[in-house]
Amino acid sequence: MGILIFTLPLCAYLVGGGFHWFYFAYRRSSLFQIANKIVWAGFLCHTAFLLSAFLFDLFFSSPLQKYVNFAAWMIIALYIAVERRYQIKALGSFMVPIALFVYLSSLVSPRQEEGLLYLLQHFWLVAHISLAILGNATFVLAFCVGVMYIILENQLKGKKLGRLYYRLPSLEVLDNLNFVALTVGVPLLTLGIVTGSIWARYTKGSFWSWEGRTWPLIFTWCIYLVLFWGRVYAGWRGRRAALLAIIGFLMVLLGYGIHVYGFYG
Repeated sequence: MGILIFTLPLCAYLVGGGFHWFYFAYRRSSLFQIANKIVWAGFLCHTAFLLSAFLFDLFFSSPLQKYVNFAAWMIIALYIAVERRYQIKALGSFMVPIALFVYLSSLVSPRQEEGLLYLLQHFWLVAHISLAILGNATFVLAFCVGVMYIILENQLKGKKLGRLYYRLPSLEVLDNLNFVALTVGVPLLTLGIVTGSIWARYTKGSFWSWEGRTWPLIFTWCIYLVLFWGRVYAGWRGRRAALLAIIGFLMVLLGYGIHVYGFYG
């Protein structure tokens, strides 16, 4: 039964993501409608699946796997909200596959060592993980919008308006959405780092650890902080902001791998 419930959202995101790519290739509104309905169905199943997992401690062998799976849910929830607000139909072709990848990665997330279950019941660690997930979900949005911006700008500069030009919103819309994602994500990630430091103080006696696994997260935070400062005070826009959002997200992936697996190492 657990395998079936886990598989339903997985299949929905896989098929829905496929239809989003078909829409992106052929620009038929019927394909988008099918894709959206399938993703919505998967999201509802995913919501029920996660509620059961968190409330009744079902399906997962590790609490960390639940949080990774929650990250996939958050990416889909953010996609649905942004698509409804901004009507960017092409966004599903980028965000749904990433959510699918994160969903699958919850299967291979490392299992807890002895005593980790107790640690994950600590308020400050739960707050740290939850805030980091929320912040990183917004950075997924910034990454996807940044990629779309670069694609569209290259087509405009080359004066060769191909199919992609007619499937993407204007550069201004993409740039503004990038800033919105940054405005939400940076405070969330900052709070995630602060709560992680408080948790470290309770468990290790120090707010800061010089372990190598902490540096990618701090470096990632610095990239987004510089980008946020540049947009607010230095007027950074357009391609520079898009490229930094892409680089920042690549650091998020690197930081996740080192930070999470380093915890178990």
